[in-house]
Amino acid sequence: MQGNEELSIDELASNLFTYKEQLQQVRKLLVDDAGNSEYADMEKELEEVIGLTEELLETAKQSEISGLGTEAIADVSPGQHQSEGTSQYKTVNLSY
Repeated sequence: MQGNEELSIDELASNLFTYKEQLQQVRKLLVDDAGNSEYADMEKELEEVIGLTEELLETAKQSEISGLGTEAIADVSPGQHQSEGTSQYKTVNLSY
């Protein structure tokens, strides 16, 4: 994770939507190129990031309900959940 960057519930929801769109695009690429290990790795990592973001979003919602705010919610982005903090993603042009 990078720094103490905090995200609102809206930002988490927006990120979640983006990650899910990216996952759909990667899965489409896998249909055409099922043996591509980079795409398979990207699929796994996006699934993990989606799960983590869903957990953070739920925590943020619960915190808001209980009046704690979202001070403890951190940014989760693909590849940043790793201990070394570097992204393993490569830029992939997904336009057709």
